[in-house]
Amino acid sequence: MKKRVFKALLLIIVFMMSLSFVCFADDSDIMVRIRIRRPRNFNEQVDLKGDNGIEVYDITKNEATPMFTLDNDIDVLLDSYYDSKYLFVEDIDISDNVVYGPYHLKLYDYVFEDYVTAKNEADILTNNIGSEFYPFYDGTSYIIYCGNFISESIAYEKQAILSQNSINSEAINGINNNILVYNSSNQIVFMYSSNFNIFFSSYNSTLETNAIKIDKNTYRGMMSFTTEVGKLISINKVALNDYLYGVIANEISPSWHVEAIKAQVVAARTYAVSNIYPNAKDGYDMQDNQNSQVYGGYTSEKEITNIAVDETNGIMIYYDDNLIIAFFHSTSGGRTENSENIWVTPLPYLKAVDDPYSNESPYASWQSIATKSFLVSRIKEDYEDVNDLYNIYVTNVSENNRVLECILSTDIGDIILKKEKVRATIGYDFLLSSWFNITTDCNVYLMDGTEDDSKTGTEDDSKTGTEDDSKNEDSDSILDDLIGDLEDSSSENLDQDNETEDDNETEDDNETEDDNEKSVSLLNKYILSADDTKLIENNNLSVISANGVSQLSTIPTEYYFDGRGWGHGIGLSQYGAKKMAEEGFTFDQILKYYYTGVEIK
Repeated sequence: MKKRVFKALLLIIVFMMSLSFVCFADDSDIMVRIRIRRPRNFNEQVDLKGDNGIEVYDITKNEATPMFTLDNDIDVLLDSYYDSKYLFVEDIDISDNVVYGPYHLKLYDYVFEDYVTAKNEADILTNNIGSEFYPFYDGTSYIIYCGNFISESIAYEKQAILSQNSINSEAINGINNNILVYNSSNQIVFMYSSNFNIFFSSYNSTLETNAIKIDKNTYRGMMSFTTEVGKLISINKVALNDYLYGVIANEISPSWHVEAIKAQVVAARTYAVSNIYPNAKDGYDMQDNQNSQVYGGYTSEKEITNIAVDETNGIMIYYDDNLIIAFFHSTSGGRTENSENIWVTPLPYLKAVDDPYSNESPYASWQSIATKSFLVSRIKEDYEDVNDLYNIYVTNVSENNRVLECILSTDIGDIILKKEKVRATIGYDFLLSSWFNITTDCNVYLMDGTEDDSKTGTEDDSKTGTEDDSKNEDSDSILDDLIGDLEDSSSENLDQDNETEDDNETEDDNETEDDNEKSVSLLNKYILSADDTKLIENNNLSVISANGVSQLSTIPTEYYFDGRGWGHGIGLSQYGAKKMAEEGFTFDQILKYYYTGVEIK
């Protein structure tokens, strides 16, 4: 699943980067559609509540005037199988608890122009025949349907009863296609085929605008639903500024300097508008999580962030008169990154900049420790055949310190991960950024032994010109070359990753007593003996010393990831904006610092 999500996200990003965007109208004229994943209690159903009756709209007919009004409390369910408590039954073949199902009877000759007439006729049929009847909307008319049966055979039995009452019908299987609406008495009051045109809302007198509560969380605007296999997808359609009200307090602390908040608002507004695709096949433009922007609806709004939204109304970020894709992240770690080093497409306004301002962030540096078993479990989510991990190597980093390629040495062979695929595989929750280096509990330290040699040298050692001395010199040369190869094969960015947060410190300032040591893994290196060289593979290495024989494992059981920053590192650094604002920079100056060559207008 994680692999599919990463591929889908990557395709979306590449598609977005390939487009140009032009100026838009006032924010009140722009509508955004967001997939709501939280606080959803179930994948298959939601609870909707309104203040003055829940109004139902067909936006292809009239977005301002509802078709009809339902009660203040309704439940919306995916057409599928449920038990007596309306809990979804995933596998009906092994369950004896199925009570409700997706089979219905569509009545012939019961077609009406409006909902009220259809509902009245359905109620009459329910009272006279005893089965449950309700209106079904096909986008044009209201047709009366009967029942929610668990099998076709049961539907046929009911069809025979209707036929005895001179009512002709046909059996319909609506599984994963239809959406049912129940009232608080668990009666079906409305059903329709999945599409993006039916919306629910209610006038909220406190907000003085339309809003709807979904699973106890209030959202401005309207809510619609569509279906996937086994899932009911909820989509909130809302005016742009109303959307931003529900975003900003989730993306940046309301206690931060107002100029940092405004910078976040303008970036979020620009990002949102650049994501609007009216003909999107999924029916929504963004999600309510980190895949897009974190959106919590009205419940998460704060007065100060709402004011910042209003005071920057209509202001967005442009490059060459086109709207940019305003990516942002928490903390750069000291330098942002070029877009092509994280994803694919190079964009002129998403170029790396030095970012000392973000170094006061609590995420400026971090360390994550993982056992081999933990990493194998993460890797198996994308590569099911992997059962063992021998080592992880960083093989390429960008000029801005982020990992461009990483190799997982596994029992099915080497797996090469590039750019953000590294974080997607191991986990964004574990690797806070792609700026990291790796050591393990099997790493050894190569040390300059000059000082020890001078202490242990004898008078005989100083003799020159003998055959034995010549052999020793040759051996020393070979060992020096081997150590040099080992040092070169270690992570090229080790010194960079060990820098302090002050980027202006000189090399002398950073020197410590350990500067003559290098930490390397011996796995897949060669060991030199009197007879030959031998590849160190996935096994233990015996080391002979004056104290005896020691066993050195070459297969790590723990991995130590030392990194900097949080997020992809592209565009605006939120903690950097915080520091810049505190130092007197205005929101437009902050944005121009992180987005190269842009205009704010």
